[in-house]
Amino acid sequence: MRRGGSLAANKRGPELNKSTWAWAAVLLGSIAITPAFAADPGQALYEAHCSVCHGESGKGAPGTADFAGKGGPLSFPDAVIFERIAQGYRSAGSPMPMPAMGGKDGLTDQQIKEVIGYLRNKFGA
Repeated sequence: MRRGGSLAANKRGPELNKSTWAWAAVLLGSIAITPAFAADPGQALYEAHCSVCHGESGKGAPGTADFAGKGGPLSFPDAVIFERIAQGYRSAGSPMPMPAMGGKDGLTDQQIKEVIGYLRNKFGA
């Protein structure tokens, strides 16, 4: 038997450890899900729905909008960009229209907003 220890102290020790670990897990969990550490969901959506035509650089194929250029689609308010993504759009002089949601169904309003946020962060404006 160990000297200087009591049975009560030994029982209490593990309970404190469990409590400490529980708080550490809560704190670490809240840090892990903060936006600063999260991947940009708008980027993944852009790559899946938009980059085929607009490319990674935002300049796009001939006849598509140039996100990187001044006076391009990012010069419009978010509401206009949102509507164009959701409903589709044909730029003046473009040989083909952009289909709604990049031709793929299923984007939610929140996802469209995430794409717009990514476009603004990546290409400016």
